[in-house]
This record gives sequence, C-alpha cells and structure tokens, in this order.
Amino acid sequence: MKEKKSHSFLKAGAFMTCLVIGVVSGFIFSNVNNVVIQTPVYQKSWHLIPLASEANPGAGIGGILEVYFINYTAGITPTSNTTATLESYSATRGWQGWNNTDNFRQRMNTSTFYVVVRVRGNASMCKRTVWQDTDLRVRWTCADLSIGADTVMERVITKNTSTDTFIWINFYDDNSNAGFALTKANTWPDNPITISSIKLEAYY
Repeated sequence: MKEKKSHSFLKAGAFMTCLVIGVVSGFIFSNVNNVVIQTPVYQKSWHLIPLASEANPGAGIGGILEVYFINYTAGITPTSNTTATLESYSATRGWQGWNNTDNFRQRMNTSTFYVVVRVRGNASMCKRTVWQDTDLRVRWTCADLSIGADTVMERVITKNTSTDTFIWINFYDDNSNAGFALTKANTWPDNPITISSIKLEAYY
C-alpha cells in the first residue's frame, strides 16, 4: 500500500472588500443666471462583493459561500446544487475539503485537483425581471499554479428560479480539463501553494 503524502495549500488574502462606484452627474453653466442641469448618468460596472459566510451569510445577502478543493481523479463534476451535498462529497468521496473563511490554510492528500467556488447572487446584484447569471463572475490569481492575475472561472448554474431570493452558481477552474498538480516540493507547512486572491464581482 502506497503511503499517502500530505501536501499543502494556502489561500492568503483572498476575499476583497466592497468597492462602490458612484453616480456621475454633469452640470453645465451657461451663465450666472441660467443653469442647465443634465440628467444624472449611471454607467454599469463590475463591483467587488464581500465575503458571506455559508454558516451565517445574513438575510438577503449574496456573496462567496465556500471554496472547495476537489480530487480531480474522482471524476465528480462541480454541479451539485446544495452546499450540504458538496460538503458531503468532500467528506466521503475523496474530495479534499472546503473552507468559508478568509485567509485559510487547507491540507490535501491528493496530487491532482480542481478548484470550485460556490456563490449566491441576490436581486440587487444580478436580477432584472429574471436572473442574469452572466452578471456574476469569479476571478482568481495563483502564480504557483500558473494562473495569471484575475483569471475568470467557468460557471455552472446550480439553481435559477425566478421566484427565489437568490441564484446559486458554482464557479470552477479545472485547468482545461487536466486538473492542477501538486508535487513533492509542495510540503506542509514549509512550501505551500498560495492563492493570492479570489474575487466575486457583480455587473450593475
């Protein structure tokens, strides 16, 4: 029986604070006694969404729920539509754990894996009569895995019902269907792989 080797994984400083984009108003002054005020102009843009803990995200709050590190060789795709199911798979089917806190460390005993980020969006983030899943995105950066700055993850919609308060989406990166590899050099705790950021953004 081969001895399982313990590898390491570190995610530092991942979740970002909220960025507020203001409304731009234009004022044109023709002379002292005649002021023309233009209609305020709002330009849609991408907004960073703060971390929401899966354990207690708060009523009506959208955000990142959890991050999963999945044993790629298990052949399980990131399409499960509940957090509990994903956690159950992580515990019983060879997946490598999850976390829902900022600045966490995750030990793994697998050599090939992919990353899944489960999020939920609320109406203010991505609903205009119907849910707009493309108005949400997750970008991540990990130089140790050759992931360039703010690389956009793929998406799987796990629940999208017009009468619901939220839309749920699993964002993932499987390294072009090859998985990411850990090596013997990635030892715990001396030489971990570092994810420098994971960002959820909404376009409104």
